[in-house]
Amino acid sequence: MTRHEVAPVMLWWSGLEARILKEYGLVLGRKIIEGLCNQAIAFLRIPQPMVDVAVKQHGISAQAIASLIRQTRAPYQMAMDRLIFDKPGDMRAAFYTSGKYIAGVSACNVRLPFWVCDRVPEPRILVPNASFVRRPHRLGVLGVIRSGHIDDWYWEPA
Repeated sequence: MTRHEVAPVMLWWSGLEARILKEYGLVLGRKIIEGLCNQAIAFLRIPQPMVDVAVKQHGISAQAIASLIRQTRAPYQMAMDRLIFDKPGDMRAAFYTSGKYIAGVSACNVRLPFWVCDRVPEPRILVPNASFVRRPHRLGVLGVIRSGHIDDWYWEPA
């Protein structure tokens, strides 16, 4: 809760809030600011040194996200966003399933062949070069695709 309140203050102090509102108007500007605040929460809850250690131990992988979740008790989506958006110029994506459905997605500079709520019984077939970790209690899987493997799985709509 505190982190959600700190993020707008940081945007206001930096002057970014005023610039966004001026450029995009009140309605769209507020939506953009809310999105930035939600992303900031992940960066405040999971600090850079923690991400660096997870990446050093596991690389850009599902295991790194699982490690961040264990250490911080952050929700899946927050931990995925933190790792995937850590380097905004990279091509990365993560997803997790609940049963045979995609329950969450985080993608930076790439398009996945599925999205939230899509039925995907076997994600390993659609993204074979992803790293996978089974979610606890057999709820599904957590998958991560990192740059360097994009050509093998990148999907372009017809």
